[in-house]
Amino acid sequence: MGMERAKRRALAIGTSVLVMAAAAGAAAYLHARGGDPDPTEATEVERTDAVTVAATGTVAPSREWSLSFSGRAEITEVDVAAGDIVGEGDVLAVADDTEAADAVDEAQAALDEAEESLADAEDLAETCASEEAETSTESETTSDAETSSPSGGSAQTGSTGTDSPTGTDSSTGTDSSSGSSSSACSGSDAILPAQQDVNEADQRLTEAEAALDGMTITAPADGTVLSVAASAGTELSASTALIEFGQLSTVVVDTPFSEADAAALEVGQAVTVAFADADGEIDAEISSIALTPTADGDLVTYAVVVTVADPPEDVLSGSSATVTLV
Repeated sequence: MGMERAKRRALAIGTSVLVMAAAAGAAAYLHARGGDPDPTEATEVERTDAVTVAATGTVAPSREWSLSFSGRAEITEVDVAAGDIVGEGDVLAVADDTEAADAVDEAQAALDEAEESLADAEDLAETCASEEAETSTESETTSDAETSSPSGGSAQTGSTGTDSPTGTDSSTGTDSSSGSSSSACSGSDAILPAQQDVNEADQRLTEAEAALDGMTITAPADGTVLSVAASAGTELSASTALIEFGQLSTVVVDTPFSEADAAALEVGQAVTVAFADADGEIDAEISSIALTPTADGDLVTYAVVVTVADPPEDVLSGSSATVTLV
């Protein structure tokens, strides 16, 4: 019994020592921290900078043309090279225009002939109208004379007219002089088909003149020659592009942004563009965002077009540029 009481006392003393040790440790910790913490005190967290969103794209002119001759052509001269800056209307290339010039001459001759036929048809119509008016007047005069004369006198006059050779000859002469024009007037109106012929001939002449003009390629605007596909002496088929031409005073950058990054973009948003062939960054803005994505395996992107209104003078079409949105 005494042994069991001694064990319990020893256990109690050990527990008290542990509690005191724990209390001493806590007091030491609080002393090192400078006192009790305030449960309402805010803790400052240092934040990192915003994530930079950037993508690389390709530079292209704001406007671009593929220039060709109007038909099959043999190049006689090319006056420009890639990179040349030219003004609107400047001659860029010329082709042999012999066949085109002959076609213009033929079309002009056909138009002249059609216009003459129309003039003849109009003259005939005027003659027919005049004869019709004259015939109508003579009929009215004869009818008035028969109505006003006595029946006997009328019969005597008729008898005299029948017996007289002169009267017979006069009547016959009048009929023969109007026979050819009366026959022509009996047909359908010739003016309408003649006018249609003139219209068609005029259209053929216009087309021939356009084809002749198309044997010379001129600059459609102030801009830059981007590429030249052939040299003098080369024969090109119709509509084969000889010169690629564009305006680089304003350029666009076609840039694919990832699906996650595109969600943060909107049209009109300010961005910066760094060109691979120029120093520094240029301010620009997003001009369009594709409505549908493009998938390449697991990668989904949206095509974004950025317009740069004041690009570097030496920027090249087809070069790369980095578009950055912070």
